[in-house]
This record gives sequence, C-alpha cells and structure tokens, in this order.
Amino acid sequence: MLIQSKGNVIHENLPIRAYKEQILYGVDTNSTLIILAETGSGKTTQIPQYLIEAGYGGEDRVLVSLPRKMAAISIAQRVSDENGTELGQDIGYRVRFESKVSENTKIEYVTDGTLIQIIMGNPLIEGYSVVMLDDIHERTLNTDLLLCLIKKIQKKRPELKVIVSSATMEVDLLQNFFPNSKIIAIRGRNYEVDIMYLLEPCKNYVIAAVELAYHIHKKMPEGDVLVFLTSVEEIHAFINLWSHHKANCVVLPLHANLGIDKQLLVFKQHASRKIIVSTNVAESSVTIDGIVYVIDSCYQKVKVYDYKRNLEQLNILPISQQSGAQRAGRAGRTRDGICYRLCTKEDYQNLPKTFPPEILRSNLTELILQIRSFSLTPNHLQCSNTFLTPVSNEQLINCINILMSLKLIDENFSLTELGNAIVDYPLETQLAVCVENSFLEEFQCSDEMLKIASILSIQGGIFSSDATPLQMLKAKKALGCREGDVLSLHNIFVRYINIGNKGNWCDTYRVSKYKLESAGKIYKQIQKKRKNRQIKSSIQDVEAIQRCFVSGFFSQVAQRENTAREGVYRNIYTKQLVHLHPASVLTVSYPEWVIYHELIEQNHKLTMHNVTELDPHWLFEIAPHFYRDARQEIAEMKHQQEKDQLDKIEAEKQQKQQELLMNQESKVVFGSIKQRKPGFKGFGQTQFPIKSKEQRLGSLSFNDEEDF
Repeated sequence: MLIQSKGNVIHENLPIRAYKEQILYGVDTNSTLIILAETGSGKTTQIPQYLIEAGYGGEDRVLVSLPRKMAAISIAQRVSDENGTELGQDIGYRVRFESKVSENTKIEYVTDGTLIQIIMGNPLIEGYSVVMLDDIHERTLNTDLLLCLIKKIQKKRPELKVIVSSATMEVDLLQNFFPNSKIIAIRGRNYEVDIMYLLEPCKNYVIAAVELAYHIHKKMPEGDVLVFLTSVEEIHAFINLWSHHKANCVVLPLHANLGIDKQLLVFKQHASRKIIVSTNVAESSVTIDGIVYVIDSCYQKVKVYDYKRNLEQLNILPISQQSGAQRAGRAGRTRDGICYRLCTKEDYQNLPKTFPPEILRSNLTELILQIRSFSLTPNHLQCSNTFLTPVSNEQLINCINILMSLKLIDENFSLTELGNAIVDYPLETQLAVCVENSFLEEFQCSDEMLKIASILSIQGGIFSSDATPLQMLKAKKALGCREGDVLSLHNIFVRYINIGNKGNWCDTYRVSKYKLESAGKIYKQIQKKRKNRQIKSSIQDVEAIQRCFVSGFFSQVAQRENTAREGVYRNIYTKQLVHLHPASVLTVSYPEWVIYHELIEQNHKLTMHNVTELDPHWLFEIAPHFYRDARQEIAEMKHQQEKDQLDKIEAEKQQKQQELLMNQESKVVFGSIKQRKPGFKGFGQTQFPIKSKEQRLGSLSFNDEEDF
C-alpha cells in the first residue's frame, strides 16, 4: 500500500519539495543519482516517501542507510509520525540489537554497519528496489566500504537504483567514483542563520560556552540551545558549572555513551527552554525541533590510530569548515537562528575545508578481513575505482603484518581457517581471535572469554561516564580479581547477570546499567552465532583464561621499569614507555609483566587500559612465531662456543699425539738402536685416555645463575 502523508503542510515548506519531479526522473533514467543537499533540505525524510509514491516500493523496500544509530531511529520515528502510522509498520528501522520492521514495511532505515551485515547474508540485497546512502560526507570506514560494495553489487544487479546523498561532499570525487551518475544540487533551509565570532580567542571554551548559554537564556528571545563540546568529561563540566546558575531551563546531555532512551529525550518538547550539550553525534542527520541557538566550541575529539606505534590516540583537534557548516545548520529549521563560534573569524577561515576520512586514520585489520570475505584483495584498498580514498603502502603493509601474526591471512592474503571463522564476529579483530581460540582443547574457557569480549567491546567501558578512577578502582577491588582488570570486569559482568541491579549496586559502584545491558546483548549475539559450538567454562582455571587472552593480544606486552615512579612499564615490542591506568586493580601490586587490551595516548602520555598479569613463558608457548627467548639463545650460543673450543683442543691434542707416535715409529726404523734397558719388551700399541664426546659434555659444570 502507498504511504499517505498527514503532514503535507510541513512537506510543502521544505526546499526539497521543488525538486521532487527532478529527483524521480533522475532515479528513473540513471542507475546512480548523487544528491548534494544542504542541511535542512528534507532529503532524508522526503526522498524515500517520493520513491514509494512513484511505485518503487511494490513488493520490494526502499532502504536508507545512515552513519549513526540515533539518527536511524529518530528519523524513522519522525517519518512514521508524519504519516500517522505506527512505527514498525509502513516505516521501520533496523540497528544493532534492535529492529522494528514488519512484512508491511516499505521504508527501512538502518545504520551503515547494519547494512554491511545485511549484505553479508544477502550479497545482492534482493528485496530492495532502491538503496539510499545518506550523509556520506562523514566518511566513516563503514561508509567507504558500503560505497565499494554497492558499486560492485550494481554490476551484478543493474536494476538496483542507488541514491548517494551528502551535505558537503566534493562533487568531482563522487562523479569520478560513479562515472555514469547524475548530480542534483538542492538548496538548503528556508531560514537564515547568522554567524557570530569572538573578537579575541577564549582561554577555556567550556567556561565560555556556559557564560554564553546563560546570556542567551537571560537576554535572548525564546528558543532552544545546542552546545557542541568534545567529550563526555566536558559535558559534565558544563552541567556542573551551569548548576551554579539559578536558571529555569532543562539541561540535557547527548553523547554516544548514553542509552538510546536517554538520547531520544532531546527530541521531546519541554515547557521551559531546553539546553542540549552534545558531542559531534548531533552534527548531522539529526533534526531537533526548536533549536534556534547553536554554540560551537569549534573543537572535536578524534581517535587516530598510529600504526607505527600500534596505539590509539585521542586528540582534541579543531574541526573542519565542513563540520562547522553542519553544526550551524542545526539551527534555522523552523525560524531564523544564530550560531556562535567560540573562535575568531580569522581562526575559523584558517581551518581545513574537510577532515581526513576515517580510512586514513584507522586500524584497517577488520576492514581487510571484511573485504576478503567479499572476494576483494588488500590491493583494492589502493585502487581509486574501488575505494573513494586509497590508503598508503605503509599503512596497508602494517595491517597485513598484524593479520599474518594473528594467523588470519596467509602469504597469498587468503583467509585462513581462523580468519574465516572470525570474519562475522561483531568484535574487534583481536577479541574475536581470543573468542575463537577459547573453544580449543588447550584453553576450554569459551564462556568466560565470551563475557570478557562482550564487556571489552563497550565503547568507553562499563563505568558511568562521570565515575572517577578512584570509584572504578573501588568497584574492581570489591568485585574483582587480583590477576588484573580483565578478570575483574568479567566478575562485575557475572554479578550483574546473576542478580541484576539488586540493592542498587550499579549506582553504589558507579557501574552503568545501560552499558552492562549492552554487553549482555553482545554476549547473546555471539552465542547465537556460535550456537553449534559447545560453550565450556574454565572458571576454576584462571591461568587458562589469561593464556587465551594472550593468544589475541601477545603483541601488547609490557615489562615493569626499574624507576622511582610506580606504574611505569616498557612495551617489549615497540620499546615505548607506557603507564598503568590509575583505575587498574594492578596498581595495588605492580607485577613485573603485564598484557593490555588497549593503549591510548592522552596529554602526551601512553596509558594501558584493561590490563592483566602475565607469565612471560606463555609468550614462547602461545606465540613462538612472534617471540624468541634471548636468554636461551645466549645460553645456547655460549654452549656452542664452549663445545667448539673443546673440540678444537681435542683435535690439537690428537694431532700432537699422532705426531709423537709417528716420531717414535720413525726412530725405530731409521734411528740408531741403543742398548735396551732391563724389562723392555719392545714397542706395543700406545693407549691414550681419550674421553668420548658424551663424557666430555657430561663433565662440564654450568653456573645457571651466571649463564642464564
């Protein structure tokens, strides 16, 4: 059935309405349509409805892919409300761990990651007549992979219609990637947004944002405020500073670590002014009605993978002008708005036009495994016809070496048996290796490793976003394990599985109930994928769990430094100094050897997260291809040198005795025979006391302490 819109008045006011016929004609006459639409044009909500009205639904669906989970859910809800239908009927969504679709669904909103999973199970995405990749200007890893896969699918299924939409993408780059495509440029919002700059740079943009928000609240006309900061810590600092003002307004945080229910609170109407303090999750794909004022710190927190040092860096960096335009576009939806940029105009104009895509600043091991499962080779990552932005040789070689060390690909870049087994795991590569190895007879700890992998997959950890290191350490000491953080987190998770939040212990120990629930969903998801495997427990054998963890993270080992400062270690592979996190349970004992899950650089300091104690002998048993025992090699070399010396002495001794024997024989034959002494019996065979090689070596005495 066709969707009958109930919100025609709203639709008529959207800029995209004037391009409806042009868009439908472009879809009819081209396999790929590129739409460049400014923020606020209505492309995400209206284009799918136009397609259904034009008959593209039929027995198939229209699928819209977005980078963020909150965007997919909120937009599906918005379109459903506009049409007066129940969410999950004509309009639905599908994201990780959550789905609201039915047999009647005609428009399906999904995240980019969900669409990749759909393609894994349905390589030609049959059942969908049109696929719309929205907001590709964010250039996440999933976005770039989807562009590659969709282009490949179109060759096998020419009737599939593809719409690629962006707010700020470079036209030439897209047109070169889709050479036979048509481009339609759509103007944006109907209302003006004034841009305001500082006359002088501010020293602290969090404090400046609080003061400006208070000024808006007291002096400016009604309208909600959206503040962009870089991190959860800054959001909490803002809210804490704001609490000192006696202001009648609602302050709401918005970031990825919040549960989806709390994230969706920002869309609800309130009687008083609403101030939303957000990270960049609200930068695009999200329309929050009522936003009139935007306060932009002009900074963002970016995770960058340093493949030379094998670590993740969390850097606070200036945004690009593209991001600035997106943030300003959050205002001006229903009336004229104002965007306050907490920088000078000159500084803003010096910002880069765009930010490097994620593919150039990420660990590509998971991406390489994915493309191999789609019959693409790592070389395709360097081909501009396959990926929008090719990667460098150095970056690619480093990631291939990591995969080879984990025995996931062979010398021909083909997936090994282990590589094929983990490619569909919803986990980072090394955790997936640990989980798969946990089923081996050597470890037999699959139940514990499934729980550990689930809890380590939670972005930002399981503790509340405002928990201090001291509060985290308190929880680990109370519920944890002296062997380290990994097993302590396992125990916390088991406690929650067994008794839930009984006695409100989550608040007591500053543990996030939402994050534990998310870990539980991941645990069930992995269980479902491996339902044909027997899950075994090794709870009584802690060493088996630790050894299994080593099988995936053997390259992330550190030895304690002999310094006056406690908690200082040195990575034995990269030789760089690293530090225990102050919330680590190992700060009680500081063991000599540790292995860690993650290394993050903040404020020029490398900090190990989720650390466990290690016996270094495990490295030679579990990863002999990666480690060698230098002490043993030295001992063997000394032994060989001594053996060679003994052999040389023995050879010289035999040579001298042989010469002596020959001299004596020659005297008998050629020399003058003197008078024999009484008792002389003549010459017989000379017997020399020569020891065998085994006797010689057995007589050697080694000082173990000195030689080893």
